[in-house]
Amino acid sequence: MRFDIEKSFHNNENEKNHMAFTRIRSTLSHLTTKIFEHPFNRQLNEGSLPREAFTLFLEQDFLYLKDYSKALHIISKRLDKNHAEKFYRFATSTSADNLHRNYLAHPHSPRLFHAKKIRHEKIPVIADYTTHILTHAAYSPIAEAIASVTPCYWIYSELGQKMRVSPDNPYNCWITSISHPDFIISARIMVNILEELMENNRGKEDEIITAFMRSTEYELGFFDSVYDETSIYDKRIITALR
Repeated sequence: MRFDIEKSFHNNENEKNHMAFTRIRSTLSHLTTKIFEHPFNRQLNEGSLPREAFTLFLEQDFLYLKDYSKALHIISKRLDKNHAEKFYRFATSTSADNLHRNYLAHPHSPRLFHAKKIRHEKIPVIADYTTHILTHAAYSPIAEAIASVTPCYWIYSELGQKMRVSPDNPYNCWITSISHPDFIISARIMVNILEELMENNRGKEDEIITAFMRSTEYELGFFDSVYDETSIYDKRIITALR
């Protein structure tokens, strides 16, 4: 059964105008199209993704999420009471982190890691990405800070809605997790908070979009790096992608 996300959100009496995020989506369409059509995600959806690529992805995403949780905690302390309560309840629960716990608890998951030592160091793109979100969380205006952490939720919730749930897919548990209604709703809440802050920060939209864009570029760089571990990550690509 597919979750009718559009109906769910449109029935929310507190839903606001989404024009601000529509602008972000339009500005970043060249990046998000590359992510949604990336061979990593296409093959994951088909079940043909090499096990080594997914193992590296899980390892690095787990390291990323440790710092992501720190960034969320920093931001929650900086928000006003109204936004802080909403943000803390849905964001600092770190649904993304729970994906790893749920996935690794699945019977087939340990086989992804057999005969291979799990690495504990970040690959360059993840090291740069976590520096980016932690710096924004601590020092940037709050709307830019929120913008830097929103792509993580939003991109995966979009991927989850685009992928096909199939019990024959060895990655079905992961796809089921990112397409779960709770995860999609959490992503929508993050977007709603960002939209409200953009509305309250007219004249600063370009800076907010830039923070969001930079994180999206890192997400694309992450997929590139884990899909082809032989590729050389060049941080200059992040700005060249625009």
